[in-house]
Amino acid sequence: MSNSFSFSVPEEIKNNPDLASNLIDTVPLTPLTERIVKNQPHLISKLEKLKSLMGEQAFTQCMERLASLKLIDNTLWLTTNYQMDRSILERNHLLQLKQAFDVKYVRIICI
Repeated sequence: MSNSFSFSVPEEIKNNPDLASNLIDTVPLTPLTERIVKNQPHLISKLEKLKSLMGEQAFTQCMERLASLKLIDNTLWLTTNYQMDRSILERNHLLQLKQAFDVKYVRIICI
């Protein structure tokens, strides 16, 4: 089962430079810590604690690529684009996530 899809763009749009330039707008994913500093600065100390518990390499590999991180009540919600990252986090880092964020539950969603 594939998560990709395809569609065709009409020729009149492809051949019109004013329209074709607006077809796809991509934004590179910035590292999680940069987004947290900007949007959720109250979580910076928790991320730093997690980085020290996980180690630099594991943190960079799994956490920096997260699509989102939300702390709601006693639950940490992580959203990732990679099933492998979800598996690694669940298998190797669940207790560290709970400890760093002082939560009872961790939910990891792969999209």
